[in-house]
Amino acid sequence: MRYARDKADVALLHVHGEQMIEEDEPLRIHVLEWTESGGKARLASITSFLVNSASLRVVRYRPVSRT
Repeated sequence: MRYARDKADVALLHVHGEQMIEEDEPLRIHVLEWTESGGKARLASITSFLVNSASLRVVRYRPVSRT
């Protein structure tokens, strides 16, 4: 995890050892984008990179607006 002040901005996740080789489990990189309004921080988006030996996928998540 990498932190910007008190909030994480990048998370790396992967399986270790033989399980990764057998299942070709992807390396997962999640980039967190934060916004702040009225002194409160909220998650604005998550961009995920899923990488394995055969492919790279990029997925972007945005929370639903509360209006």
